[in-house]
Amino acid sequence: DLTALTTLTCNNNALTDINYSGCTALATLNCANNKLTDWLTFPGTKQNIKSIDCSGNNITGIVMPGETYLSNIIDCPQLQALNIAGNPFRQLVVRGCGALQTLNVNGCSAIESLTCGGTAITELNISSCTALKTFSCGSNPKLTALDVSKIPLLHRSIVSATRSQRSTSATIPLLLSYTATTTRLSLSSAHPVAQP
Repeated sequence: DLTALTTLTCNNNALTDINYSGCTALATLNCANNKLTDWLTFPGTKQNIKSIDCSGNNITGIVMPGETYLSNIIDCPQLQALNIAGNPFRQLVVRGCGALQTLNVNGCSAIESLTCGGTAITELNISSCTALKTFSCGSNPKLTALDVSKIPLLHRSIVSATRSQRSTSATIPLLLSYTATTTRLSLSSAHPVAQP
């Protein structure tokens, strides 16, 4: 057991499995571009996690400490970067991760449901998530660009945008660009949102 290990970098190999269950202090994991399948189980505590890059594998989800459901990334206060690009996730919930600045879901063509709120991301491009049916991204106060175009199955998109800093509702006060092709869209804003 490597209980004091905080960073594990094993990207660009041909790994099919990683046994790091004893690494309870792990904060940064980069296992990108391997041959990992099924789901990724993160050891340790959610309070330690700073960065996860599992892109370029065949992972269907992440199991976080203390979570019952697959791919619920909830209340990870130090998480700054999450990269699941190119994996066949079916759903992802990211909530209560106030330090999260980067969320990469490019090439996640199997994802059907994405919830992303309570983060510090500034832009989000989900145009390659072509199977997406439901999408919610409230409470991202630094989000300035959002692209949900090219998603033919999207039938529910919820985005809240307001300039009121005192609002307790889901807010995206700085949203400047919103691109969509969906026919059912809830976009509430106290001020106009620029649409290309």
